Amino acid sequence: VMTLATLTGCGSDTKTLSCTKDSSDKGLTNEDKVVYEFKENRITKATQTASIIVEGEYEQYKSDYKNSAQQAVEGYNKLGGFSAKVEENNNKITVIVEMNPKDMSESDYTLYNMGESYESMNEMLINKGYTCK
Repeated sequence: VMTLATLTGCGSDTKTLSCTKDSSDKGLTNEDKVVYEFKENRITKATQTASIIVEGEYEQYKSDYKNSAQQAVEGYNKLGGFSAKVEENNNKITVIVEMNPKDMSESDYTLYNMGESYESMNEMLINKGYTCK
């Protein structure tokens, strides 16, 4: 029988919280995913992925969505502890933001809830409509 300590490495107490939330309305689909990595119940890294899929009547706004995504990425990349990029694949525009709590300003650390424990972050995201595992 393999124990959990063997799987995670002795005493490393590392956990990953992965949560998703999707919504769709008449040709416009939002797919959100957040992944938090915890070590000793503290967030060590977070990745937020937000995608918008445009179809039908919404396709005409694709360049607007892409421009908005690019502006958001530029804003994130000006902040310490953030690395962001835009990806485009057919009708899907995705913003990927990686966060490193130890390099963030105190206000961003608080704003992005980097001080939360695994349990409190899980509960917070579920309350916002995410499905977590």
